[in-house]
Amino acid sequence: MNKSIPSLKVLFTDDEKKYIKDNIEQVLDSGYLTLGGYTQEFESAFKKISNTQHALAVNSGTTALEIIFRILGVSKKDVLIPSNTNFATAIAAVNAGARPIFYDGGIFPDLKSIKKSITPKTRAVVVVHIGGFIAENILEIKKLCKNRGLYLVEDAAHAHGAEIKEMSAGSIGDYGAFSFFPTKVITTCEGGMIVASDDKFIAEAEIYRDQGKDASGIRNILPGNSWRMSEIEAVVGLAQLKNFFKDTQRRREIISLYRERLEGLPVKFPSTSCKPSGYKVIITVGTKKEAAELKNFLKENHISTGKGVYDVPLHLQPVFKKFNKSSLPLSEKFAEIHICLPIWRFMKKQEVERVCDVVKLFYSK
Repeated sequence: MNKSIPSLKVLFTDDEKKYIKDNIEQVLDSGYLTLGGYTQEFESAFKKISNTQHALAVNSGTTALEIIFRILGVSKKDVLIPSNTNFATAIAAVNAGARPIFYDGGIFPDLKSIKKSITPKTRAVVVVHIGGFIAENILEIKKLCKNRGLYLVEDAAHAHGAEIKEMSAGSIGDYGAFSFFPTKVITTCEGGMIVASDDKFIAEAEIYRDQGKDASGIRNILPGNSWRMSEIEAVVGLAQLKNFFKDTQRRREIISLYRERLEGLPVKFPSTSCKPSGYKVIITVGTKKEAAELKNFLKENHISTGKGVYDVPLHLQPVFKKFNKSSLPLSEKFAEIHICLPIWRFMKKQEVERVCDVVKLFYSK
């Protein structure tokens, strides 16, 4: 029997494990467990990935978004959010006092739906780089936001290192948020990062991150929270940065191999000229029934596809029921017909080829 192929493996090299062990010991010896030198080093290194002037580490991607929304003053305002995204994107806006207005789209945002959703109450538009792919129309969305006086926020939770037209994910909009959850291409176990090139904005975000305290550490001047990243988490993130660009290229090569091996089959890959992060290998098929049957066939052949990127669009999630005003057909269709094929940074060519052979076998039948 062939060995099972999981949808994802979270792996560390021996060198990375040694770095983590040695430097966690340094953290414990120092007595500085948060807001110390390792966090600062991680922030400084991550600026090179996002190509922004500032990076601020926090305890999750959700927190990164909430702090951004709070600084933008979205309370009692509308924030446009793609329905096809994670719960975190919308709940961060809700927690900051905003009303999430869901707009339509598949893997990429639908510009017409964004335009249609803008009202005088709109404060910001969020674009999510799903699976680590940046939409071709991102600059059109940016122009629209500028013309309408709206902030453009990038939810780049999937997109560490993704690029389009020589622009890095996180640097395209006004502000960006990243996640370091275990499944991401860089993980700190739990954690997130705010990126920006606005000095005043980052200074305020720093205050929010540390219980809203001013420089004295005594006066609480903003309604912040304990949103800090620990030094140990920063060490785990730093361990992966030495190999980050090499790993990103490897994941892109895996996606290219999938494209090459599945060419001619009735499956579609995201249509974009971007250089993806390699977080997900996303394909779409013709119908919901076909997607279910292909997933089951892969499972029968010991290949796991895990969950979809998002199986249920946010406008259909019970927690956001009161914000759901209409159907969003592009989001609903994408949720039904997309599949995420296995990928991780050390995935072997033979493993990719085996997945492709099973997909080919499915369609031959």
